[in-house]
Amino acid sequence: MTTSTLPHRLAATRRPAARPAVACQWWLLTIWLHGRRPQLGEVADGLVRLNVLGRIVLFEWERTAIVRPRAHLDAFLVLPDRVVGVVALPLAASRAELGALLGGLKGACTAVVNMVRGTPGTALWERGYHALRLRDTPGALARARRFVADAPLRWAPVPEAPDA
Repeated sequence: MTTSTLPHRLAATRRPAARPAVACQWWLLTIWLHGRRPQLGEVADGLVRLNVLGRIVLFEWERTAIVRPRAHLDAFLVLPDRVVGVVALPLAASRAELGALLGGLKGACTAVVNMVRGTPGTALWERGYHALRLRDTPGALARARRFVADAPLRWAPVPEAPDA
């Protein structure tokens, strides 16, 4: 009679695998322009065409990786009236660190855009930001990246915000 180790192996594979420690927290971000007015470019045929202001925002996002090395910048897209992106911060980071990162980005973009337009002191962004903390589940990060990548296909001008 032959003994099999198969049931033992099956039982072992049914146990939940130990999850590796997650070293960071992922966020899906949206930052709207003041009044939600399209100022950063246009969307045509599902493609974003940035103007000079949109390219400034893109440059400042890329520079954020240098200024804030604790942040891992992932998918990012400049739309005519907002920016959407995915960023990771260390688990030890507080929500305030996310706010500081986005506040720094918004401040840098506003300063350069106002210098280019000759409009000192003019608001570029709406106050605050929208941040969705991604769950630590399989596929959550991939879905967030897909959301960012598909944003031009869903884009349509938004009516001006009532508080603008």
